[in-house]
Amino acid sequence: MKKVYLKAFSKLLIYSIIKLIIGGNKMKYYIGVDLGGTNVRTLLVDENGESYSEVRGATEREQGTDYVCEKIIKQIESLDYSVCGGLKGVEGIGIGVPGPVDTVSGTMIMASNLPGFENYPICRKIKEKFGLPTFLDNDANVA
Repeated sequence: MKKVYLKAFSKLLIYSIIKLIIGGNKMKYYIGVDLGGTNVRTLLVDENGESYSEVRGATEREQGTDYVCEKIIKQIESLDYSVCGGLKGVEGIGIGVPGPVDTVSGTMIMASNLPGFENYPICRKIKEKFGLPTFLDNDANVA
C-alpha cells in the first residue's frame, strides 16, 4: 500500500513540476482601460476579473486626442505590477469606449463624448508603446 501511495505521489509531483515549468498554473493578467468623456480609469486584473491595481483621473478631452492617449499610457505605466512580475507578466490590453467601434482597425467610428477620436489610432499607439496585443470595443460589450 505504501509503495502505491508513493508512486501516485511521485507522479503527481512530477506533473505539478512540469505544469509550473511550462506555465500551466500561471494566472493570466490583463490591463483594462475604461475611457469615457469625463473620466479614464485603468486597471490591472486577472483572468477571473479580480482587480489588483487601479489608476483614475479626468479624461481632459479638451486637451486633444494625443494628450488623452498619453494620459492612458502614463496610467498604464503607473499601475502596480508586483503581482505579475512586471509588465512582462501582462497578456494584453483592452480598451472600452462609448459608441460604435471598428474592432478590426481598433478605432472609434463615432465619438460624441470624445471629440476628435473618430478614426484616431488609439490601439495602434498603445500597442506600439507597450508591445502587447491591444483591443478596442464598446464599453457596453466589455463591462
